[in-house]
Amino acid sequence: MRIAHKLTILILLVLATAAHAAMASATSSVIVVVREQHELVQRGSDMLLKVRLSPGVSASVWVDTRCDLPSENAVTITQSGSYVLPITGIRDRGDFYSCMVSSDGRLSAAVPLR
Repeated sequence: MRIAHKLTILILLVLATAAHAAMASATSSVIVVVREQHELVQRGSDMLLKVRLSPGVSASVWVDTRCDLPSENAVTITQSGSYVLPITGIRDRGDFYSCMVSSDGRLSAAVPLR
């Protein structure tokens, strides 16, 4: 073999090895966006709350005739999860709502009690 051929083969081997190494060390990434969300429903004499909160955000849950501002007896939820909250002391539920609002204002719910 001539020197030019040997040199060409050597260069091709080096390039192939470098290309293979570059492909083998390539990385990929996946971006997952988890957003706040909630579900508030009545089941008998309980309210069921499923909530996903952003870090540092809390949620207030209360029962009242209006849902504009949390009442003094509101329950504060500080972690994402599922909660069962009993509805107590309300005889005529027709004018009452179960209310929920997050501290950042992104989540809110008003569920008429039955």
